[in-house]
Amino acid sequence: MNTLIVPCLGRKIINGIPQYLHRHPAGKLLIERSIEGVFSEDYDKVYIILLKEDIETYHANTVIYEELNNYPLEILTLDKMTKGPAETVYSAIKKAGIFGSVVVKDADNFLITEKVPQGNFVAGLDLNTWERDVHNLRNKSFLIVNEQGNLLDIIEKQVRSDVISLGLYGFKRAEDFVKAYEHLNDESYPISRLYISHIISYLIGYSGRVFHYVPAIEYENWGNERLWKDMQRDYTMYFIDLDNILANGGILSENNKNKLLALQSRGASFISYLGVTSLLTGVYCLAFNIHYMHKLLPELQIKKTSFDFAAVKELVSSGVWSLATRVGSLLTDGLDLLITNIFISATAMGVLSLAKTIPALITSVVGNLVGVFSPNFTILYAEGRHNDLKNAVRQLVRDAFAVIVNLKSVIIL
Repeated sequence: MNTLIVPCLGRKIINGIPQYLHRHPAGKLLIERSIEGVFSEDYDKVYIILLKEDIETYHANTVIYEELNNYPLEILTLDKMTKGPAETVYSAIKKAGIFGSVVVKDADNFLITEKVPQGNFVAGLDLNTWERDVHNLRNKSFLIVNEQGNLLDIIEKQVRSDVISLGLYGFKRAEDFVKAYEHLNDESYPISRLYISHIISYLIGYSGRVFHYVPAIEYENWGNERLWKDMQRDYTMYFIDLDNILANGGILSENNKNKLLALQSRGASFISYLGVTSLLTGVYCLAFNIHYMHKLLPELQIKKTSFDFAAVKELVSSGVWSLATRVGSLLTDGLDLLITNIFISATAMGVLSLAKTIPALITSVVGNLVGVFSPNFTILYAEGRHNDLKNAVRQLVRDAFAVIVNLKSVIIL
C-alpha cells in the first residue's frame, strides 16, 4: 500500500485562518497546491493530519473535502499539538494503522521532482544550479549526497552542504519509521523536538537503510509570512506606463531599466507584445471588413448626406436608460468584489469571484444569442412589420429561456 501523509499541525494563522486554507494566487487552496505537484495515481490513500481545534473553529475538514474531492483523501484528527513533525507522522501511522510505503510531504510548499520517487528517498534542491533565491536557509535541513546519489546524512538546521531538503520524504516501510521514532523518543536521547530528518539520519546510520536523493525541478515556498508575501508578489500583474518611465527622447533610463530587469529576474513576463498583436489584428480585421463590404455589398455606400442627425438623436435618447442601467450593473459587479475584500477577507473575495463566473457565462451566452437575432429585428422594424417583430421577440425569449435552463442543467451535472 502506498500512502501520502500531509501534516498540517505546524500551521500558521494568517488573516484569521490557518495558512493551508488560504488560496494560492492561481486559485486553489494552498493544501491542494502542496499536494498536486507530488501526487500520482500510485497512491492508494492521502491522509491530511489536522488539529481538532482547526476542525471545530474553522471547519477545515469540510472545506478540504469539498475542494479536494478528486483525491483518495482521508482526514486524520489529533486532539492536541504534538512535540514535532516526527511525532505527528508517528501518531498518524499508529492511529490509521498505515503499512507499506509511506511518503511524508510538508504542507507549506509546492514542488515537482524529475521522476516519481519510490522507496526510501528525500527530495532536495541543489543551490548551485537553482537560479532563484532561496530564503530562510537557517531553518532548512541539509543533505550530504555521494556521487551515486545516495544520502550519507541529513543535518537539521545546520549549513553542511549545497543541497537542501524540501520536505518530501519517502519510506519504503512504515514500520521502519515507527521503530526509529520509538527508539529516538527516549530519555537517553537529548532531542527535545524530533524532526523527520532525525528519523532518516538514524535509519541511515544505525539501521543501514539506503535513502536516494531526488532532485526537484520546480519549487515554491510559503513557509512563513515573508515567503508568503514574496510568492504573492511573484504572481502580481504590473501595469507599466511607458510615458512615465521613458526619459527625454524616448530613451529608457538606466534606473528604470534596472527596475524592469529586477522584475524579470523574479520571473515576470513582459506582455507588451500582446498590445502590438491586438493592434495589428484590429488593423487586419478593419481592412478585411472594408474589402468584403465592397465586394459583397457594392451598393452600400457611406455618404455624409445620408446621415439624419435627428434620427441619430432619437436613437441615442432612446438608449440613455439602457446605458444608465448598464453602468449601474458594471459598478455593482465591480464593487461587490472590492467590498467583500475590504469588509470580509481576500479569500472570501476569491470565492465570490469564482462563483460569479457561471452567471457571467450565462449572460454571455444570452448576449450572443440576442446578437444573432438583432439584424432580423432591424429588418422587420424597418419594413413596418410590427406583428412579425413581436413574434420574433417572443421566439427569442423562448429560445433564450431554453438555453439558460439547459445550460444550468449541464453546469449542475
